[in-house]
Amino acid sequence: MLLFEQDSKGAKIGDLGRASRKGMDVSHDENKIAGAVAYAPPEQVYGITPERWEERREGCDLYHLGALTTFLFSGTTPTDFYVKNLSAEVRPRLWQGLGNCDYQTALPVLVSAFSSFVADLKSDFPDWASEELSQLVINACNPDYSNRGDPDARRRTGKPIGIETFVSRFDRLSKRAMVETRK
Repeated sequence: MLLFEQDSKGAKIGDLGRASRKGMDVSHDENKIAGAVAYAPPEQVYGITPERWEERREGCDLYHLGALTTFLFSGTTPTDFYVKNLSAEVRPRLWQGLGNCDYQTALPVLVSAFSSFVADLKSDFPDWASEELSQLVINACNPDYSNRGDPDARRRTGKPIGIETFVSRFDRLSKRAMVETRK
């Protein structure tokens, strides 16, 4: 994360070391976890590799964006919450669990824990942005990778993730933040 406080430009994501682009294979595309385990989405930690590139790579990137958002406001991520609040029987080994539970079996527990996480997180968001930021996190970090992304985009043919809509939503929030700080 790069911060630009002097010229009021805010923050920009600066680490693209495992960037990927559809149709252009790179060696790290075959990695089971596309980055640090501490930020990996649940499906990757449970050993699931979605077939569709969009769900595998864009879905992972979106999870990272949502986790970064929660970290900036609260100092914690969904993964931190799972590790602290799920029983060892449900957690995979990569989350210091017993590794006895597969992704499909763990998914209802993950969804329930994620709902609690978002409910707790709302108090860390500014009042004026709480609902929109909460919805962004829900869409970006959904533990069910097949539901991660923009719901309207997911209904389209080919079920794209709709990652571009998140850029627009954050841009709108950024402009609103500038207005709120002037009040």
